[in-house]
Amino acid sequence: MTTEPDNTTPSTSSSTSTKETTSTKTTSTTPPVTSPKGSISTTPSLSISGSCASFYPINQPMVFTPTVTGPTKGSLVFSIIGNALPKGISLAVTTGVISGTCPTVGQYSTILSVGDSTQTAMLPLSFNFVEVSTITATPKGAVVGVPYVTTLPIQGGLGTRVVSDIKGAPDWLSITPYNNELTLSGTPTSSGTFHISVTITDNYGKNT
Repeated sequence: MTTEPDNTTPSTSSSTSTKETTSTKTTSTTPPVTSPKGSISTTPSLSISGSCASFYPINQPMVFTPTVTGPTKGSLVFSIIGNALPKGISLAVTTGVISGTCPTVGQYSTILSVGDSTQTAMLPLSFNFVEVSTITATPKGAVVGVPYVTTLPIQGGLGTRVVSDIKGAPDWLSITPYNNELTLSGTPTSSGTFHISVTITDNYGKNT
């Protein structure tokens, strides 16, 4: 018996199974946490302020008054710390007013302090005492019809001096500042006694 090969290729049934996976994306939204609004209360502190004049003439009264702000507990007490005030100048410890008459030229720096039972504030100060332009000499007498010239020394002051005002002078009299002197000149036309006031302006201002 002859056996012939079977040329019939058996059919193969191939089955592919696809499994679909469905994923669901879930987004979780968490509402932001809001902190309750609050307020911060700050209490202003004690402070002191004030500005000195650019200069104070010696031998003339001066006053400096500070300004104090802020809450206080109890009475305020003022004091000078550091360098002392110059001669003739004093401090009122209950008001902080600095006043007096200084006889000496110079610049003085110090610190004004103010405090109550719990807090303290400080203010740096600088006082500049200067000698302004002054004339203390008395002019010599004049004779009617005779040319008259006399000079008076000008003490103190700073910079160029200018006569800004003259009161009580007769028409024939000319008054001119030059360097450290004041020159009076002219020819008297009538007799009499004249009380003359001269205002000189320099870098420190007007001084009679």
